[in-house]
Amino acid sequence: MRPTKLLLLVFTAFLLGCETSPPGVAPADAGPDRVDAESGGASPGFVVAYNELAREAGARILEQGGSAADAFIATTLVEYVIAPSGVTTLAGPLGVLVVEENGQVVSLEANMNAPESPEGRYDPAAPTIGDTALVPGAPRALEALSQRYGTLPWADVVEPARRIAEEGFVIDRNFAFGITSRRDVLERTEYGRETFFDAAGEPRRTGENFRQPVLAEFLARFAAEGADAVYTGAFAERFRDTVEAAGGAITLEELARYRVSFEEPWVLRYRDADVYSISGRAYGGAFVLMGLSALEHGGYSLNGRSEVDRLELLIRTARATYFEDWLFDARVAQREEVVARLA
Repeated sequence: MRPTKLLLLVFTAFLLGCETSPPGVAPADAGPDRVDAESGGASPGFVVAYNELAREAGARILEQGGSAADAFIATTLVEYVIAPSGVTTLAGPLGVLVVEENGQVVSLEANMNAPESPEGRYDPAAPTIGDTALVPGAPRALEALSQRYGTLPWADVVEPARRIAEEGFVIDRNFAFGITSRRDVLERTEYGRETFFDAAGEPRRTGENFRQPVLAEFLARFAAEGADAVYTGAFAERFRDTVEAAGGAITLEELARYRVSFEEPWVLRYRDADVYSISGRAYGGAFVLMGLSALEHGGYSLNGRSEVDRLELLIRTARATYFEDWLFDARVAQREEVVARLA
């Protein structure tokens, strides 16, 4: 079944959806951060993302006859290659809302798993770099989207990111700032020093073409082997060894066992709209829904308020919601209990 729309919520901020305008006709609100797929056999659609290269990659996949899921995967992987620091990467979680052809909304939850061993869990009293490492969710999530909703071969949707990693892209100010601001971290490893700094040890600069051949090689394996390239084999062994050397503890078994979850999303009726969010162990969507519920039940409205008053109301609501400790408790697994709390 091809989804009519994919919504990425909470973890990475972009939207991919199908177009309602006629093929080749951009809607009136199309802006600079949006690329529309051309007509010519492919389903009309648009891609919205942080970076132009990512938007173009997704649009080309749509033009090739790919589904929304295919374009979403290609766009996301390119973002992973070119996004500056502070953006979730392939080593992180992923949360996706899928609107299927029949109108049903499905939540794909791929949060990160904490190490099973107590020795591998973060201890604020004695922190190490290794015990901040978690089992990633994004690789399995992207593969699951492709298997369930994709129409193009997996390798085809990975290729745009692999090619950009190999050929390079022009460093912008944000990327350059990311290198300088995280210099102490990037210089800790040989890979970091060779990739993000020049022969004189200076950070790569704005305007330079930035190539990542090691990442390109990894993405080639990812294209050939799927998510197993991350969770099993040589990469998984190196991941485990690196984490252990840094004071953490992740086993090959728990990497290999990682699975994503397709579930019913959380949904809240807010005024005249149904607001959906990712469910499962991801708390960000439930956090937003709790805030909206508080505004609704409190009779608060943003209409007729000054910008300052609106901001204050939102900050107070967010602060009160933050102290709902159950939102951050992964043990809250009973759907009925969460639904009751949101009501």
